[in-house]
Amino acid sequence: MPLPSREQRLETAFQAALPLLGRQFDRRAVIDGADARFAAAKGLIAAGIGEAGDVDAITQAFRERGVQRRGEDAALIWGRVPGRQGRDRVAVTTTLEVREEQMLIETARVGARDHSAALSRKAIAAAVASFPEIDFTSAHGRAQRRIIDQLGAGGRVGLAIGVAGSGKSTLLKPLVRAWQADGRAVHGIALAWRQSDDLAEAGIPTANTRAVTAFLRDL
Repeated sequence: MPLPSREQRLETAFQAALPLLGRQFDRRAVIDGADARFAAAKGLIAAGIGEAGDVDAITQAFRERGVQRRGEDAALIWGRVPGRQGRDRVAVTTTLEVREEQMLIETARVGARDHSAALSRKAIAAAVASFPEIDFTSAHGRAQRRIIDQLGAGGRVGLAIGVAGSGKSTLLKPLVRAWQADGRAVHGIALAWRQSDDLAEAGIPTANTRAVTAFLRDL
């Protein structure tokens, strides 16, 4: 039985490597260039590697032919981004990931402009007053109060960023109470279960606190 030509062997390796590369993108929207080369090397293990340049050949095929993402052809986008210790690294994404990110950004912008569910200033003030033990008169407290007003009276999508221990759960307490008084069901979603459990301190029912993976799975 004749041995396959180099072209046949590389094609077999490419086809074997494609699902491996796809699984990388299932986990992350942006992967390292080294991850693509690793997928190429694993494909060559299945098909047989003849020389070191074979990895480059499969990686180049990724560049030229792209990948299958959720049933459609997607081109790869290669670039350089800042890495650790000031060194740039090669990063790779796909046209599908870029399109989905653009759709997410636009959806968030539309939500931020939609004030149809905003709380009234009166409702926010009443909820804040129901927590006399929280000091909103200090510099930090006034900053928390501004965030409460922005989130409560803002659009359907809002954002507040704070380091651990900065009082994010504390400022949620009046908001949760105001939303509940307005007849809303409040859910607390965090990256991990431990973090989501902490959201119960803000007054969110424990049954409504979830890790984000479980929350999305059950939608």
